[in-house]
Amino acid sequence: MRGKRWLDLRTWSGNQGMVALAQKLGFGDEARFRMARLVAGQYDDGLGFGILRSAWQARYPQGCVQGASMPDATGSTTATVAM
Repeated sequence: MRGKRWLDLRTWSGNQGMVALAQKLGFGDEARFRMARLVAGQYDDGLGFGILRSAWQARYPQGCVQGASMPDATGSTTATVAM
């Protein structure tokens, strides 16, 4: 993370697993783009999440998130974050 003051990620409102993981990791709401994506005839919002580098380092002083995983939409696979 050298030189960056923040981390950010983007997803869409229909991806509840990613939204939950971002919140679990301490990312806060940064942006919402209304009706940004059309899927199966329904609009979803584009979402942006962020966390300041100082907040990430305070939360994870070792610089790595061990075992931070959440089930995907089907409940079967997981995503693990390591920094």
